[in-house]
Amino acid sequence: MEYNIYDLMDEFADEDIELSPYNAADLRRIEELTMKKIEEQQGRRPAAKKAGRIARALLVAAVVTALCTATVVAAKLGVADSFKGYFGDLTAEQKQVMEALGTTDLQPVTSNGTTITPLAAICDENNYYLRLRIEAPEGTKLNLPKEDEGYLQLWNPETAGDFFARDDYDYDGCSFDCTWSDAVPGDNVLEVVMQIAGQSCDTRTKTYLENLLGRDYTVMSFTDGRPKQLNIHGIWMQTNNQDLPYEIVLEGDWSFEIGLNAKAAPTVYVDASGRATESTWPEPDHTLTLEYFRISPLGMVGEYGHDYDENMEGYGIENCALVMKDGSTLEMGTGGVSMTGRDFVMLNYRFDAPIDVTQVDHIVFGDQIIPVPQTGE
Repeated sequence: MEYNIYDLMDEFADEDIELSPYNAADLRRIEELTMKKIEEQQGRRPAAKKAGRIARALLVAAVVTALCTATVVAAKLGVADSFKGYFGDLTAEQKQVMEALGTTDLQPVTSNGTTITPLAAICDENNYYLRLRIEAPEGTKLNLPKEDEGYLQLWNPETAGDFFARDDYDYDGCSFDCTWSDAVPGDNVLEVVMQIAGQSCDTRTKTYLENLLGRDYTVMSFTDGRPKQLNIHGIWMQTNNQDLPYEIVLEGDWSFEIGLNAKAAPTVYVDASGRATESTWPEPDHTLTLEYFRISPLGMVGEYGHDYDENMEGYGIENCALVMKDGSTLEMGTGGVSMTGRDFVMLNYRFDAPIDVTQVDHIVFGDQIIPVPQTGE
């Protein structure tokens, strides 16, 4: 049976389609909706609708484009566009930073009929972001769990130990976070942005351990050029009931080398030694002696010492911020503590969106204003 594309477009509610230029997810949604209407109309012909036909005709070109070129458009997305939905609206400068740091040159892997495609990756020394497209066999229906049901995981307790295999480091602590998206609920495709946060281990701790061991103490960096492999042994749903086992969603084995293609990230080291401020939490009026800060496009790490604390809770401040050359402020708040000792705290702040490190003017930490060295200084 032949179908008039204008009749098919008449079947769509206006809110069904939101067109964004060169957005592969939107193009896939148009294609899905069009094909769905064709299937629904097998054996019947919809009544012609005159109202709104002229306006809907404007969408015909978009549908034809979606049917013919959705895959091509998706392949043309750069690093910044690939992460647009994750980092939000980016300035031209932020996009330039992402393109310089990131890559789309990652190969898909197919296992048990499911293909996982790394669409883009971006990293600095301590932070790694990877966007994955998961396409199950045709006919598979994938949906994101509702909030009260649980959430999807790329690992389970049995496979977690092999999930992120890295070279032999003395210190390689890290944490993982996944943000899932589903452009067309019920189809066979999901996408996820995985963030791996490494932990800083510099200066005081590193020196102490090197003196103790009598050798160099190696600390993992995502940009050190050493192998790092992501091993996904299935996709599970973890229910909110922690007593229940993980439920398998997709079976397979997918491995990706993510360490050898990482690019060196620009970094600004800020020597803060000799500066001191007073704590505000969990108790006030404890002296914090600053050591350093290191600013990179995706985050900032730092370290300071404090009074001896037998409980190893650490003391901190409520106000930490980067002030840019244009006067804007990037607030850090109280977060970022990655490790505490009896007399020190290591910080690891993660930015909400990439920054140009050359545009940072100074750091505010407690009552201290710390100038940031400019390029070439």
